[in-house]
Amino acid sequence: MNTRRILATAVAAAVSAPLLLAATAPAFAAGTQPSTGVAAEGQKETKPSIEELKLAVEKARGRIHEVHEEAVVATREIMAVISTMEPGGTHSLRVAYDEAKRKAVAAATAKRAADDKLTTAQNALKALPETAPQAEKDAARRDVAEATTAAESAAAAKTAADALAATADDAIIDEQARLFHEYAVKFVPLREQAEKALADAEKALKDALAARPPWQCDDTVANPGLVTTATGPATLTAGRDGVFTLRVTNKGTTAVDKLRLEAGSFGVDQAAKDHRHVRVASVSPGVASLAAGGSVQFSVRVKVDERTRARRGVLTANVRYENKDGVCGVGGESAVREYAIAKAPGKPGEPTAPGEPTASAKPTAPAKPGTGTNDDSGTTGSTTGTTGTTGSAGGNLASTGAGSSTMPIALAGGAAVVLGAGAMVVVRRRKADADA
Repeated sequence: MNTRRILATAVAAAVSAPLLLAATAPAFAAGTQPSTGVAAEGQKETKPSIEELKLAVEKARGRIHEVHEEAVVATREIMAVISTMEPGGTHSLRVAYDEAKRKAVAAATAKRAADDKLTTAQNALKALPETAPQAEKDAARRDVAEATTAAESAAAAKTAADALAATADDAIIDEQARLFHEYAVKFVPLREQAEKALADAEKALKDALAARPPWQCDDTVANPGLVTTATGPATLTAGRDGVFTLRVTNKGTTAVDKLRLEAGSFGVDQAAKDHRHVRVASVSPGVASLAAGGSVQFSVRVKVDERTRARRGVLTANVRYENKDGVCGVGGESAVREYAIAKAPGKPGEPTAPGEPTASAKPTAPAKPGTGTNDDSGTTGSTTGTTGTTGSAGGNLASTGAGSSTMPIALAGGAAVVLGAGAMVVVRRRKADADA
């Protein structure tokens, strides 16, 4: 028998990998909410800043990521139920179908036996000679009549058993279709809403970027002379902070008037679910100046909460610069520093497991531009661009949070699967048993 069943799967079509990876960043910095642009009574209407619009984009991406995760869980649950409807499954509909099919097979066997008996009786009647006694002929005719009745009865029983098996089969198909209909009713609107919110946020950011004065920084303008490298501990312990040293060297021939380091850190193996527990707590100094051929050192403190489940972390950093002549942008080479995360010592019920990951103690090589550095609005992990001690240039750059220029490693992990245009259901029809 050809199996008639539903093979259903959630199709990844509308969400790209960079979008989902960028969505792992927290939507808003602590205590920060985007401006609505609506003036309170008696106040002048204000427009949201570029930084607030970037955060709004991150929030929209975060919502897409949430829908993605929910859809993955729902798909797995549906497929788990469907698996119980497969041959040998324990679902009540499968049990009912198997019993109905067993009876249909038995009815088919009985019909073949009745048909054979009828054929035998008919052949016996034909084999009688004309001179056979009348009583013998009458007996042969009675055998044929009785066999005919039995064959007709067996045929009717088989027809009824086949119908019951088909009905039980249809019940399985209908239940599978119902499960995925509910899936589509729930997640397709959620996907559409999330995509619209992201499109609106991205348009608002794009319009604001197009309207801002030309001297403001653009993440797509990279200064190849600004190189960032990182050194620091190979292992951080959950519940304790770690301090990394970031050195920015100006290999170019032009001094930089204002320079700010933007750094982000997150758990590599728990980026989607644990990003709030591994983060950059502070960067010092906040703003510095840098002469041509010179270098400046920043101190980055990474906070690892005791609750983190991550066992591998990464720190990424790049600089944003702004000169008095209006030239501005980001550094040409960013830094990536990986580290291991050890469990908090003495935490009840969580002994440190052998074979914890280790990280090299050697400084990491700077990352080249193009590894996720040109997205003006994307971030991954927990980031900070705090203003601390002011450098010789004086003043502070606007706090923007880390652009994707500070996250060159963020696009290296994860996969974008899930929602797309809805649930695709492929139905393969069961046909009657070939020898039934």
